[in-house]
Amino acid sequence: MSFTATDFAVLERRLGALGDESYRKFNESLIPGKQNATYGVRLPALRALGKELCAGDWRAFLESEAARASQNHEIVTLYGIVVAGAKCPPDERMARTAAFIPRVDNWATNDTVCSTYRIREADRAAWLAFLAPYLTCGTEFGERFAVILLMDQFLHDDTIDAVLNACLQARCPGYYTKMAVAWALCTALCKYRDKTLAFLQDARGASLDTWTYNKAIQKCRESYRVSAADKALLQAMKRTGA
Repeated sequence: MSFTATDFAVLERRLGALGDESYRKFNESLIPGKQNATYGVRLPALRALGKELCAGDWRAFLESEAARASQNHEIVTLYGIVVAGAKCPPDERMARTAAFIPRVDNWATNDTVCSTYRIREADRAAWLAFLAPYLTCGTEFGERFAVILLMDQFLHDDTIDAVLNACLQARCPGYYTKMAVAWALCTALCKYRDKTLAFLQDARGASLDTWTYNKAIQKCRESYRVSAADKALLQAMKRTGA
């Protein structure tokens, strides 16, 4: 099998047929830099297409010139969904992930793709080593990708400390990196309350910039999974003068 230029044209037509104009306008209003670069396809339909591609000659799709060159939001996201979800050895997935990360230029692609991965316990150490350089790469979405993938796949007893440590390492001043750290800390607190609360209260939390620290506090207080008592405690921990 292969993925030809004709196959790519068919994929574009299918995306166009699945698109919804009102949703396209709404979605583009939420994704900076993607104006007039989306079809307006809702995520469930996009994931269904991704599964279909994974069931076929997915390597041919990933290696096709048209798929690699496209800057369309849905196609780039589909590309990442296939990288994350196709059946392949961990080393191949990591190599294809490394090639994909530079294409990530918005939070929606980033977070959709990260949520598609399913990393086995036996592979966690290799993935932690793989993600480590991205945490300090200095690019907004390189760091966000690493933080969100860790949040999605590594909130476990043996790797919670790695997630918290990642929140200290990712220091890109970009908005989407800082929001990723705040979100990861909120999610970590919901699952590992004592460890994460201690993190926020000690020197590690103190080393976070005020905006990120306060945003993490805010997101925790907005979560229905955080108790009223803890929300009051967190409010008292908020920094002033930001």
